[in-house]
Amino acid sequence: MKSLVIIFSILLCSLAVNAAKQKLTKQNNEELSSSNVTSSCATISNQISPLIEPALLVGSDSWPTTVEEINKHCELGAKVHKGFKRYGKCFTGIGRQAFNIFNRGLKKYMQNICSSEKKKQDTAEILKCASNETIGGWSKCLNKANQRLDITATNASDPNMVGNICCTYSAVLDCVALNTGSSPECGKTRDPSKFLQSSISFVLKDLIELLCANYETKEACVTNAANQANIADDSHQVNGTFILSPLIKAANLLGEVHADSI
Repeated sequence: MKSLVIIFSILLCSLAVNAAKQKLTKQNNEELSSSNVTSSCATISNQISPLIEPALLVGSDSWPTTVEEINKHCELGAKVHKGFKRYGKCFTGIGRQAFNIFNRGLKKYMQNICSSEKKKQDTAEILKCASNETIGGWSKCLNKANQRLDITATNASDPNMVGNICCTYSAVLDCVALNTGSSPECGKTRDPSKFLQSSISFVLKDLIELLCANYETKEACVTNAANQANIADDSHQVNGTFILSPLIKAANLLGEVHADSI
């Protein structure tokens, strides 16, 4: 009888040890998998970070004005789009949906420029009409958008956060309209300001329609009184990758917002 008890006790201990080992192995695998994902996301971010500002023509002293230069810019845009597509997998829920819709908008913008030789030539002709003031104004407006997104994603809370992110769209359109224009010798069909405003719409319009029914225009933002505290702080320093870091913060926060709240 004692032998049976001893054998049974040994069997129970063995089962307990095996179960503990399996649990520990599963936990280690999950931690390793999570670590791999985090490492992969960081790698993707590091790869695309130096490409974003050149792709958006931010900080450039001159813009592409020949088909050959447009071709190089299209190649750069394709790399950014591909990197963003991979990076979208780093999010969950509505954060992933929002980030992926943004990236599809980026693809539409690139197709509008790069999908045919005629579009490339048309784009080159339009960008030839950009004055130094237009080039500087474009960088100014996108830097303001970068600051605003970062301030919003860092400080605002649901649902005000959604309103502030949405109102960045109308604010940057307004900024571009005020701070960019066309050289005197160019006609309305070659107006860089209109081209830049339509480019922003290509990238953001679908995302705005998904999340921003109440905040699509500057007037709507005023009417709905989105929380604008500290939103125009020109001294704010953005740490991290241009546009991408604020977008990541915003996408992560949006992932925590229930769809019914948007």
